[in-house]
Amino acid sequence: MPNINYDYIESYLKGLYIEKDPFLANIEEYGLRENIPIIEKESLELLRLIISIFKPNRILEIGTAIGYSAISMAKLDSKINITSFEINEKNYNIAIDNIKKAKLLDRIEVRFGDASELLTKLREDEIFDFVFIDAAKSHYLEYFNDIYKNLSNRSIIFSDNVLFKGMIADDSLVPRRDRTIVRNMREYLSFLTSQNSIKTSVIPIGDGVAISLIEKE
Repeated sequence: MPNINYDYIESYLKGLYIEKDPFLANIEEYGLRENIPIIEKESLELLRLIISIFKPNRILEIGTAIGYSAISMAKLDSKINITSFEINEKNYNIAIDNIKKAKLLDRIEVRFGDASELLTKLREDEIFDFVFIDAAKSHYLEYFNDIYKNLSNRSIIFSDNVLFKGMIADDSLVPRRDRTIVRNMREYLSFLTSQNSIKTSVIPIGDGVAISLIEKE
C-alpha cells in the first residue's frame, strides 16, 4: 500500500470496488501478481468518473504499463481514442497483446519509447482534451510543458502518484535515493496550484492524484 492513508481505510475503499469486467480483472490480477505498477483501484474509479463527466474524445496516456488503464478508459465510451506511451519493451508487448484481445487496437495506439522524446515528436494536429500521467515521477513538470502545445483549449490532466507514498509531505520519510523525485514532484504540484489558468485539486487517495483543468486564453 502507498501509505498515504490508514491501512484500514485503503483496504475498505479497495473492497468497495470490485472489477465487473472479467477481462480487466484478469489484467489487474496479473499486474499485481507480477509486481507491475498499475493504477490503484480507488484512483482508477476516480479516473473513470472524471472521464465519464468530462467526456473527452482524444486521450493521451503517459505510461501504458500492460494496458490496464488504457483499456479501462477506452471501454467507457466508443468515441474515445487513446495514444499511449510505454518505455518498457516487455510491458509494451504485453499491452499490445491485451489491447488486441480486448479488440481495441482501432482506438488505442501504443508508441514504444521514452515519453520525454515521444512528446516532442507529436504532430501539431495531434490535439488532446485529456491527459493521464502515470510514468517517471521526476519528469511530470517536463511532461506538462512538452504536452501543453498539444492540449485543446479546455482540457484535463489527471496525474497519478503525486504524493509518492506520503514522502511529498514529510521529509523524514524520504530516503536519499528518492530525494530528486520528491523535489521534482513538489515543484510540479507547486506549479499546478499557482497558475491562474489551471485549477487543480490534489486528492489523497491511492498514491495521491492531482486533477487539473487547463483553460487556455
